[in-house]
Amino acid sequence: MAVATLPALLSTLTDSLKSTADAIPDASSLNPPTDGISLLDTKNELLLSYLQNLAFLILLKLRNDANSRGVDTDANGTEDGSDAVHVEVVKKLVELRVYLEKGIRPLENRLKYQIDKILRAVEDDARNDAKKVNGASKPAKTKKGPSNGNASGDDD
Repeated sequence: MAVATLPALLSTLTDSLKSTADAIPDASSLNPPTDGISLLDTKNELLLSYLQNLAFLILLKLRNDANSRGVDTDANGTEDGSDAVHVEVVKKLVELRVYLEKGIRPLENRLKYQIDKILRAVEDDARNDAKKVNGASKPAKTKKGPSNGNASGDDD
């Protein structure tokens, strides 16, 4: 990636983040669950945190790469400080990955049977409703004649 395109990419990223922030509903309209934190909420929070840390790590790598080429991106940035931050971000990424793999995935596997059972029940109910609707809207079948399928015996 050329350094000249970095400002263009950053402006595109900034525009995308602004449009995303505008699309997010107001926090006061979101009600927390009354009976505790759901598994999906926890998983979403962990994935969001993982993605944020991953984006931060990429930003650190881009800054280090730009600094190594002699492009001044941050007057306060030192190489030792950025290495320490880099190590901390990687540790946090590993921690979040462990939470996702050792914490969330086993819980999802335990719930998989129950979720599949509920989904099958919903699908069966929808199929039964569709049969009832189709059965009520179709006219009663007439008995077909033995020769050509025409009940009246007229040839058209």
